[in-house]
Amino acid sequence: MAHQPRQLALISRMARFKTGASRTVKFVGPIGILTIALGLVALASLVRVIFNTLHETGAVDFHPYWYAGHAVRSGIDPYTFYLDSFRLPRLPHGPDPVPRLSVTPANSPSLLLLLTPFSYLPWPGAKLLWMFVNIALVCILPWAILAVARVRPPTRVKLLFIAGSYSLLASRVLVGNGQTSAVVFLLLLASFWLATKGRVLATSVALGVATAKISLALPVYLWLILSRRYRAALVAVSIQLAFFVVLSAILRSNPLRMVHSYSAIVLEHIGNDGIHLGGLVRWGDPGVAPHVLAFGLLVLVAIATGRVLRAGLRGEFITFGALSVWGLLAGYHGVYDGIAALPLILSCLCVAHHPRTRPSLRRFQLAGVAATATLVIHSVPGVFLGERLGLEWWDLGVRVGVSVSLLTLLLVALVLAAPASKDGPPQAAPC
Repeated sequence: MAHQPRQLALISRMARFKTGASRTVKFVGPIGILTIALGLVALASLVRVIFNTLHETGAVDFHPYWYAGHAVRSGIDPYTFYLDSFRLPRLPHGPDPVPRLSVTPANSPSLLLLLTPFSYLPWPGAKLLWMFVNIALVCILPWAILAVARVRPPTRVKLLFIAGSYSLLASRVLVGNGQTSAVVFLLLLASFWLATKGRVLATSVALGVATAKISLALPVYLWLILSRRYRAALVAVSIQLAFFVVLSAILRSNPLRMVHSYSAIVLEHIGNDGIHLGGLVRWGDPGVAPHVLAFGLLVLVAIATGRVLRAGLRGEFITFGALSVWGLLAGYHGVYDGIAALPLILSCLCVAHHPRTRPSLRRFQLAGVAATATLVIHSVPGVFLGERLGLEWWDLGVRVGVSVSLLTLLLVALVLAAPASKDGPPQAAPC
């Protein structure tokens, strides 16, 4: 027993000794098998999203931007026009909306203006081009998260994280539906990285544009406040408001009315089904109470996490990840926004596989189990499999599983936020 610490130190050094043989041995096992399985799911998902996009109802969530682009080019405020036309708008000049596709302009002018050039293409070409853009963004996402986190996890953990990122139900729904979550979350990552570099204006520009999806951007604002970067948050809000002014100037419309119309559209989404905790408590109920309870509970969780983990760049990254998961649970989110859980998943995987993690520290092992289980649960097929099995409850079950796994992951992060023992890995340096 006296030699046990020395033996553990030797094993730790051997685990960090990188040779081709050692990497091969480490990859063979449960993690390697799971990585291969998730990689195969990712490849199958790629084929499916291409067919989904080519279908007549493909890119359903991108259609509003394409159609709103025609409205902007016609000099029409798309938000007010949508509300005034009883939700079935037909432009006086321009194409009719594609049947069975959404026309709701749910994001603010910063993204609407960015995507307006797609309206110069016919609908089939526009949605195909956006699909390729989204595929490229999804491919970049895990590498961007690894770069921003500044971690060097073991090769097997890195491959598991990348394969899991590509296999997520969020990734394939995001691409197949033509969502904007990938570009928004990459902008949020950029704003986090720029903030840690002290670049206030660049941080505010990236965050200001990303605020087009306010539900995804809200946790970053909270992180800026917790880290006392108030100026960056205020400038970001000002930039987002400036986009309303610019669009209203282009269209010669009332900016206040445009903001009011946009706010009304956002409020319509509060009662929608999703992966948020309010939807889990009373699925599909538009009542305010479940959302208030969920929001109040998770604000406390977020503040507690921020206070403990706000130390050093890597500690701030863990806080950023925890608040991103909190945001997924606190406000309305579709399954496609699940990519926001990836930073916290990476942090938990790194903590679990840290070279100085001892087997006796089960809370660190719990982090790895929670992160791996989240990747697996979030990779389970949704509507497609439910239709093939003839199970009407399958889609609801998948969304409940996603919500519960996110809540579990967040609670595990709080456990890790407890003061570490002197033998454990440092909390501010997960890898």
